[in-house]
Amino acid sequence: MKRVGTFAGEVSLPVGQVDTLSIGNHSVAGLDVLIGDLARLFNLDAEIEGIIGGDFLSRFNYLLDPRRGQLEIEEDGHLSSKLSGTRVACEKRGGKIHVPAAGGNVRLILDSGNPYLVVYEDAVKRLQPTANIKETKVVRSSIGSRAIRPFRIESLEIGDSRLRNIDAYLATRGPGRSEDGFLPLYLFDSIYVNNLENFLIANPQRKR
Repeated sequence: MKRVGTFAGEVSLPVGQVDTLSIGNHSVAGLDVLIGDLARLFNLDAEIEGIIGGDFLSRFNYLLDPRRGQLEIEEDGHLSSKLSGTRVACEKRGGKIHVPAAGGNVRLILDSGNPYLVVYEDAVKRLQPTANIKETKVVRSSIGSRAIRPFRIESLEIGDSRLRNIDAYLATRGPGRSEDGFLPLYLFDSIYVNNLENFLIANPQRKR
């Protein structure tokens, strides 16, 4: 069993292992997987049968386009040579990608499974004066409830890409957490992640 955090609490899930997980021509052998009811835990559509986590994606360079629902895994450097945009140097810790934001004032974990932009309470002051914090409210799910403080970030810079009018949530920093929050992939029109050279390009453009 493994404790897994969700937005409204934590839950214990059994851990299994698959011989091979493949997407297109790309495979990872002996991958650990968590087993659970995704519709109940993460409010996902019942037709969704799994979540591709960073433990799989971290093995490859890839271009993710949430708006079009497309994931393109790089082969022989064909993506990096065709994309333009500012390269943002990232740091890997424990298999997680830490992304500098707001001019390097905060470092957020790039998150493929969390739909919320989350900032720890002791780090939000580094986003001032653009962070407008609202009153506390309680959100509930089938596994628990959590008091949150929603706020809106008028502008957040990732490299030369500027995200505007973003809904976000305050959370308390847990013991031993070195990041300042979580940056969901869905915030970007598209994002290129290069795990070989440890950089990303937010909203890259294809070269003509």
